[in-house]
Amino acid sequence: MKALSPEISNLQFLIVDDFPSIRVMLSASLKKLGVTKIIQAPGGNEGFKIIQENFAKPNQIQFVITDFNMPTGKGIDLIRQVRDVDGFAKLPIMLLTSQDELEVVLECVQAGANDYMIKPWKDEELAKKITDIWTRNK
Repeated sequence: MKALSPEISNLQFLIVDDFPSIRVMLSASLKKLGVTKIIQAPGGNEGFKIIQENFAKPNQIQFVITDFNMPTGKGIDLIRQVRDVDGFAKLPIMLLTSQDELEVVLECVQAGANDYMIKPWKDEELAKKITDIWTRNK
């Protein structure tokens, strides 16, 4: 498996998912791909707080991977909150969800998600999606 480019692997990632096991597995996948800076949040509300608190700091969030269904702030709400703030307009956001219903995915993309993946993921596919999003979003 090929690691992410140094430019991408040095980014500060935020993983937002209500299941601790998913956050741990996704962190492990990112680490295998060379990422070293990872913050986790259990829901959209907490994720948005972390994004706001770290804005314009050296450890500012530079890439978000979020679940859709979470009891404390759904992924789509997080996407909308982020896109409503001018300073976050270009923050890359990837939806990682077990929802494979087209309407849900389309709604999130229309709200501002850069791309999506359906759980479970493969590390190679994860690396490709992250690279594609980062490249398109520059």
